Amino acid sequence: MSWAGNCPAIASYNAVDTPRWVQARAERQKRLTELNPLRLRAVISEAALRREVGGSSVMTEQLDQVMRWCELPNVIVQVLPYSAGAHASPSGAFALLSFDNNEAVGFLDTPLGGHTVDDPNDVEALKYVGDELRSTALPAPASLELIRSIREAHTAQT
Repeated sequence: MSWAGNCPAIASYNAVDTPRWVQARAERQKRLTELNPLRLRAVISEAALRREVGGSSVMTEQLDQVMRWCELPNVIVQVLPYSAGAHASPSGAFALLSFDNNEAVGFLDTPLGGHTVDDPNDVEALKYVGDELRSTALPAPASLELIRSIREAHTAQT
């Protein structure tokens, strides 16, 4: 899962689209703090939190933003630690969007662009993978502590 807040650290394969991509993500993130906010449950690989993009100061800001989101009542962040070993989604990130009518769609973000998954069998498969990842990841409080420790390591480098 990507977090591009006020200080986007983005490794882009297409620099022309980067501003548009950042703007779209920033708009979606605003939905987390609206009067009737979206609910977000994210599982983030420890590797994604430790991989330095943009330098220590940018990483510190990014991790600060993730920790602010962890404080929101409508957001649950779990970290998939290195110690989990092999996991249910070795091919990368995906998103599941659930709607009030109990329908859901998946979204795969690839280097070639986004791909919507709406076949019910494929959506169910993504739900299963998501359940497996959540069960393997650290609980939210332990995840926040790990994020905080990774942030402190970046702060020590600045």
